Amino acid sequence: MRRPGPDDPLHLPLRASRGLALFLVALHGGAAACVCLASLPGGVRWAGLLVLAVNLGRHLRRHVLRRGSRAVVGVAAGSAGDWTLALADGRRVTVDQLPGSLAHPWLVVLHLRERTGGRRWSLPIAPDALDADTHRRLRVRLSLRPDAGRLGQSSDVRADRTE
Repeated sequence: MRRPGPDDPLHLPLRASRGLALFLVALHGGAAACVCLASLPGGVRWAGLLVLAVNLGRHLRRHVLRRGSRAVVGVAAGSAGDWTLALADGRRVTVDQLPGSLAHPWLVVLHLRERTGGRRWSLPIAPDALDADTHRRLRVRLSLRPDAGRLGQSSDVRADRTE
């Protein structure tokens, strides 16, 4: 049986991630501690804590529980470098990868932009949101294509800029 290569199509059915939930809670908890320790008037402090709580709820709903119309429930990466997002409401969105995506064993963050409309997406993917082999294949794909997503730059354009 042939082993999948880095250029083979990659389908990522995303599931809820306990690791990402813990990371988000710890991050927002640290920010809340900073707000509490800062010498701010009481009303500003409470407003800051409220903003953090709303933001945490929004991110837990979208990125951990994968609920809401803009929640991404799946990602497909084609062999030609094309990416498609499957949203919770059933829509499919074609996107391009932007520079700056992070590929780490503990967290992958995809930076993407819609081809129509230009909306940007940052998609955090924790290791427990995928099976181990698929998460590894995603990290390999991102590490082998560091220049993916440089939109509108052909080799001719880069050559003109260096002269």
